[in-house]
Amino acid sequence: MPGKVRQKLAVAFSSLGFVQECVICGSEASGIPLCRRCYRNLKSENLGCTNSPSLCSLCGKPLLSEQNLCMNCRGSSSLLQDFSGVHFSFEYLLKKKALLFHWKMEEERQLTFFFAEIMADLLEKCYPGITVVAVPPRPHKIRRKGWDQIQDLVYVLRTFYGVRVISPLVRKSDTEQKHLSKEERLGHKGAVYGIDETWLRKNPVPEEVVLLDDVITTGVTMQTCARLLKEIGVNKIYGAALFCVP
Repeated sequence: MPGKVRQKLAVAFSSLGFVQECVICGSEASGIPLCRRCYRNLKSENLGCTNSPSLCSLCGKPLLSEQNLCMNCRGSSSLLQDFSGVHFSFEYLLKKKALLFHWKMEEERQLTFFFAEIMADLLEKCYPGITVVAVPPRPHKIRRKGWDQIQDLVYVLRTFYGVRVISPLVRKSDTEQKHLSKEERLGHKGAVYGIDETWLRKNPVPEEVVLLDDVITTGVTMQTCARLLKEIGVNKIYGAALFCVP
């Protein structure tokens, strides 16, 4: 099924009976809570799979005076050292920050279709045909809220865009990473994620994968999951995220 057809179907399913406000500007919106103008603007501001010399070739962040690699990605201290490259769609600033807040905290689940379109485009351009592994959610969050934004995203990517997704990782802790400092995250990382041994016994391990998350803050979560994937035999790991904190 062509990508544009999937996009139209996704929006159609999400828009049955809905006329609502745009979460960015408050104008009338239908289908998803983004008006046409904000939708177009966000699409044009999508960094996606950009190979610009003004972006770090590893983490994708804008470079200042550096060349090729930003200062955070230089040397063995890089928190993304097990990755062959990372791409994200938006910097976590201003209206994009509000957009993520409405999706995750205000539970505007119809935004999943917009984010899936953005991520599907990134995956197609940067990592065509490569299997996706999503960072697993906190079990307590799903029990409490009944949903998780990454699970929603993965469902739409799989259903409407034909993305192959596997689940070799499990979340072992309900501690919210956003409440920890960078140092606390580094010290706590081994207690948070692990390998699903049942999955591992029943499935082959792919040669390369794309590790997917909604936002990269310090890089600790991505690096922790990447290290686990390396341990079970994944040779090459890429990263993809909707947002990255500057």
